[in-house]
This record gives sequence, structure tokens and C-alpha cells, in this order.
Amino acid sequence: MAPQLRRKWTEPGQNLSVGELVLVKEATHPLQWRIGRIRELHPGSDGTSRVATLE
Repeated sequence: MAPQLRRKWTEPGQNLSVGELVLVKEATHPLQWRIGRIRELHPGSDGTSRVATLE
């Protein structure tokens, strides 16, 4: 048995963009999660968007 590898946020991933579909993960059953479309991104002081407005 080999240990399971865990990745950290050491490499930048793909950025989100306006118009993309996203899954809105809530504290409900996964089949009840909603799908949203990104309408606007709100970048932070470092230029990375961590907040988005959805349709």
C-alpha cells in the first residue's frame, strides 16, 4: 500500500473567466447543488479572483 499524495497550492491553476459555468457547492445533497454562470470577477490586490458574481 502506498501513501496517497496530496497536492498543495504551489502552482497556479487555471483562472476562471466570465461566461464559464460553475457548480455552486452548498451545504445540501450534491444532487441539489446549482449550476451558475460567471457574470463578473472581482480580483484581489494580488490580481487573483477569489470572488465572482453569478447569474
